[in-house]
Amino acid sequence: MGVKLGSIVSFKVISLSELKNARVAVDASNVLFQFLNKIRRKNLPLSNREGRITSHIYGVFYRTINLLERDIKPIYVFDGPHPRLKGKREHLVESLAREYSYLRKAQRNKEYTIARTLSLSPEILYDTVIGETQELLTSMGIPWIKSPSEGETQAAYLTRIGKADYVLTQDYDALLFGARAVLRNMNFSENSVECSALEEVLKQNSITYEQLVDLAILVGTDFNPGVRGIGAKKALKLVQKYRDIESTFSEGMLKPFDVQPIREAFLRPEVIQPKILFNAPNTNQLKRILMDFGMKPDRIDKGIRRLVRAYKGSQLVQSTL
Repeated sequence: MGVKLGSIVSFKVISLSELKNARVAVDASNVLFQFLNKIRRKNLPLSNREGRITSHIYGVFYRTINLLERDIKPIYVFDGPHPRLKGKREHLVESLAREYSYLRKAQRNKEYTIARTLSLSPEILYDTVIGETQELLTSMGIPWIKSPSEGETQAAYLTRIGKADYVLTQDYDALLFGARAVLRNMNFSENSVECSALEEVLKQNSITYEQLVDLAILVGTDFNPGVRGIGAKKALKLVQKYRDIESTFSEGMLKPFDVQPIREAFLRPEVIQPKILFNAPNTNQLKRILMDFGMKPDRIDKGIRRLVRAYKGSQLVQSTL
């Protein structure tokens, strides 16, 4: 879902050339949702002749190559078990196997609306698609991390400890988890990306990081529904005036609720200390994976050549961040 902070968080468009040599922690689940939603044919995710979804494979393969060719080092970060406070996702289908059987049936019968709903369900994303993506990244030599909680939590932490410079995601949540800078809407054809730096957001709104978290709690996050009738601008005025949520309770401005567990989920999330290592691509394994997903041989060979050249140009082989 993500918190709605658009009215107080500004992004500026920068050239991808400004990211040369940058380390970018990619919110993998967020990016995969984009690929499944955008790389489509007849309102369905791209698939091979057997009905196997391929949107994520094509998307990650080419995006990763495009990043490396621009001397941008991607580190993919995947969701782990969701935090205890996380709101439950609705409308889950009973099992992954049943979803795939429904999806294949919908494809055969051209029931595109049903197929689209099933293809974007969380179980498909978190079970099969993620496993296939991780196997692809390993064969490409690209590091990936499984977060103990949310992917954006671990990605933000990488920027705080100096192992990454940016988090690539469409959500604002990474800023709430303390990401130093967030990228979104990356466009290779226009050589541009939108960037927002946490320090600038705090300065522009005359608040602290802790107040930004309180502001988000008032608006509503993935951990709580928020306070009815309060949007980002009104929440900003409240934290600027009262400094924290508890003070609004004592002043009788808001009905009290248990703030601290929600606040702690942002300020002290569970994270790991990862070792980030780039390896030489396993071209034989990579070729097998791409062939299994139905990519044409000439496209495979061309893509692998681009990948190998990009690795050599970036001097990434057997490098640790």
